[in-house]
Amino acid sequence: MNKNKTYILVAVLIVLIIAAYFLTTDRGPKTETEKTPPKDKEFFTVDSANVDKIEIVRKNGKVVLQKIAGAWRQTEPVDYLVNATFVPPAVGDLKNFTLSSVVSSNPSKADTYGFNDTNKTTITVFEKGVQKGVIVVGNAGQGPSQTFIKRPDKNTIYLAENFLRMNFVKDNIDDWRDKLIASIPSGSVKSIDFSYPDETFKITKDTANMFFIGKDSIQFSTMEGYLNLLQNMNTQGFSSAPLDTVKKFTSVIKVDADKPYEFDLLKVNAEPVYYLMRVSGNKQVFKFDENLAKMILKPKKEFLGK
Repeated sequence: MNKNKTYILVAVLIVLIIAAYFLTTDRGPKTETEKTPPKDKEFFTVDSANVDKIEIVRKNGKVVLQKIAGAWRQTEPVDYLVNATFVPPAVGDLKNFTLSSVVSSNPSKADTYGFNDTNKTTITVFEKGVQKGVIVVGNAGQGPSQTFIKRPDKNTIYLAENFLRMNFVKDNIDDWRDKLIASIPSGSVKSIDFSYPDETFKITKDTANMFFIGKDSIQFSTMEGYLNLLQNMNTQGFSSAPLDTVKKFTSVIKVDADKPYEFDLLKVNAEPVYYLMRVSGNKQVFKFDENLAKMILKPKKEFLGK
């Protein structure tokens, strides 16, 4: 009996020795989920007032944002105004972000944090035309305004605070562009001419600010809705087709307001159906769906409530 008890105690001792070995022995790199404080708190410093160019490269292409004469424009892949609300938060992040921890220095872990050809985004920042630094962006972190970032020539991955991934990464390059087609002040509209393949008519305004088609008056709520559309008309997309290759536009809307405006529209019978539009004074061809087209190409009977 004592002999059996001894065997049991020896077996238990062996198990404890093995467990202690695995717990205390250095068996290679520590787990990459263990965060350690970084030696640096930032990659580089910028003066937000002097940042004048940002290059953003993803798998789906490259976009260059550049401040020209005080206004931000997209200069690549095409020259176009940038959505004015997008750039200030991005520049603010470049100035204010800090490195809170090192999350990995193991190249095999890069994909875990979003550093692969499909997902990563490379940002190059310039001040007064001089390159200040480069940041490679991976996945967003779990906390608010947290993002995994790294230097382009290093394996070390950091968790950055005050760096919001969505301020730099858009699903589509065109998402950076200002989608405003036109903004016609409602009170300035004097008349609107509609020329469709199946009908033509004209809306006019009298001295009492009432709108008519011929002798028929238009309800204020109906006209107000259309004027609001003209005051804040935004596209849903952009067409790469140059103006001289687009087929003849079939519908024309002319607005006499603070200045003359002309909107030329073409229905494209694809799957799904979409519309192209060009606007006087703008070389860009805009693209939008059938639902928005119905709001713009309102027929005479809908204005009159018939």
